[in-house]
Amino acid sequence: MAQKRRLKSKRVVFRRDASFSKCPSCNQYNTLRRSKTRSVFEAVIKSATWFKVYRCTNCGWRGYKSTFVLTMDGVKMIATYLVIALATGYAVKFVIQRFVR
Repeated sequence: MAQKRRLKSKRVVFRRDASFSKCPSCNQYNTLRRSKTRSVFEAVIKSATWFKVYRCTNCGWRGYKSTFVLTMDGVKMIATYLVIALATGYAVKFVIQRFVR
């Protein structure tokens, strides 16, 4: 009997809590806390991107950290879809050029 293979659900990105990551300035773990936005520019960055404002409780560093991480499986999947899209576009272009002449 042939063994059934199950397709694994591969997530391209996953959400993480940046407060548990390392501070870029003092390299201490678990010292980052969310910081309030100070300007309209920071509010736009916060609402339009995956970056949020954090502050280190140890050294006082304040800056942006991403809340999403791109996995290696996700990179491979995006590259595969990009190659398929480019090959399909090239094939469609070739067929259209053949029939237009």
